[in-house]
Amino acid sequence: MEINEDTIFNIILSFMKQAENKKMSGRLKKELVMSLIKEQIGNEIYERYKPFISASIEFIINISKGLKIKLNNKKFFCFNI
Repeated sequence: MEINEDTIFNIILSFMKQAENKKMSGRLKKELVMSLIKEQIGNEIYERYKPFISASIEFIINISKGLKIKLNNKKFFCFNI
């Protein structure tokens, strides 16, 4: 399997869905997801994409909570579905 931003993003979403219903804090859920991703893609690729992975998780969480997202110095309001 070729690892790129698209495949990593799909892996992030998959593991976030798995962690969603676990009875643990949000910080622990993020650590769990990061750990599972590292296991799946390996240390070298994980270290290269770690900032992208962390930022993507935070972005997805903020969208799901309907928080304000600041893009290019403009504020956008996310909606709850």
